Amino acid sequence: MATNCLGHHLLTQLLLPTLLHTAERASQSPAAAVRVVWTSSIAVDASAPKGGMDVAELTNPSSNQQRNYVNSKTGNWFLASALAAQVGSKGILSVTQNPGNLRTGLLRHAPWVLGFVVSPLLYPAKMGAYTELWAGLSGDLGIEDGGKYVVPWGRLHPSPRPDLVDALKAKEDGGTGVAALFLEYCERQIADFK
Repeated sequence: MATNCLGHHLLTQLLLPTLLHTAERASQSPAAAVRVVWTSSIAVDASAPKGGMDVAELTNPSSNQQRNYVNSKTGNWFLASALAAQVGSKGILSVTQNPGNLRTGLLRHAPWVLGFVVSPLLYPAKMGAYTELWAGLSGDLGIEDGGKYVVPWGRLHPSPRPDLVDALKAKEDGGTGVAALFLEYCERQIADFK
């Protein structure tokens, strides 16, 4: 969680004054010229538990490293959405992106049979950059897209899982409030470093 979420969240919060100043000065630029792009994974769609994550696992992590990875990548979407709510009205666009199924060293510790099975589904690593670049630079995105999920190779997720969308919403808005609980956890973890 520290590597994939807490460090990024802290850095973003520390950079927020600069981002806000830049957004204010960029008022003559195209809308959403100042952006924060978080990185998620296909694992969120494929294997996040119902509701996104079990918040009890934040303080008592699972012994299953894949589960912890999925929680962290789901957390990145939650953080992207929270940042969009925090600063979207001030001209900063925050989205998360899934770079795609890429041929990288990510499977180096997985059983060889897994690599063999998924190999035909993997794309050259450079394809992941296309998704990131689209999320960071595309004129097709606006402030209203804050908190949304970008999928390969540069488009908004056409149908995110309804339980994950509900997790992003507060209870008073008809959601489960899981993302808010995750943000509270992150804020407590980084408080001493701000």
